[in-house]
Amino acid sequence: MDYAQQVQNGIALLDQYWGPDWRSRIDKDRLRMSNVGDCILGQLFGEYYRGIRVFDLSGSEDVNDPKGAAFHGFHAAAQDYESPFRWDRLRNAWLLAI
Repeated sequence: MDYAQQVQNGIALLDQYWGPDWRSRIDKDRLRMSNVGDCILGQLFGEYYRGIRVFDLSGSEDVNDPKGAAFHGFHAAAQDYESPFRWDRLRNAWLLAI
């Protein structure tokens, strides 16, 4: 699974809401996409679920659902659930993009 496109979708949403300065608020060493407090939304909104509500997203893990968290790179994709490295790959995609 290549998370690059999903992360770009998330970046577009974050840029629209926060402007480009949101990147400076991310502690890259602390970034853990599988943790509701240390993920991208967790670091920006205090917790993952608050960010999901602000953006009116569902918790969908389907990368083809434009209203879902996975579509925006905020959650690992259901299509990648067999991989034990899915969260690491998602984190790396964010780190490369920001």
